[in-house]
Amino acid sequence: MTTSFDLKNGASLENCHTNFFALADLNGIKWRKFSTDIVSVDILEDPVLLSYSKCIAAGILAVWRRIITQKHIIHQTPQEINSLCCNKELWIFWYEEEPDLSGLISSNLTEIEQGSWESGLSYECRTLLFKAL
Repeated sequence: MTTSFDLKNGASLENCHTNFFALADLNGIKWRKFSTDIVSVDILEDPVLLSYSKCIAAGILAVWRRIITQKHIIHQTPQEINSLCCNKELWIFWYEEEPDLSGLISSNLTEIEQGSWESGLSYECRTLLFKAL
């Protein structure tokens, strides 16, 4: 099968998500995306990583990712770009009732976006949901 999302190993979420969606009731899935302007050098003080570890410890489905902006690419060496010292996002997923996030999400994080299955999940959001699973 050939799609615009072909990868070198032939695996793409577009080619494999249909079976999962058929097996699971995803109508109640909701999510929130958090970010911060703080770029922490010390991973023990990074608000995204701290919040992520607290969510995982509390049994909440979460994933984080680095966000490389154009200014990072222009002003940094390849080693700095590959380091953890860049902007990050925290994505939290849940089913039906929202979990109590008080005490889990750092006060330095700002909610950027939120959504649900009913409003549609973008390819980016579906990919991160599978990564969190």
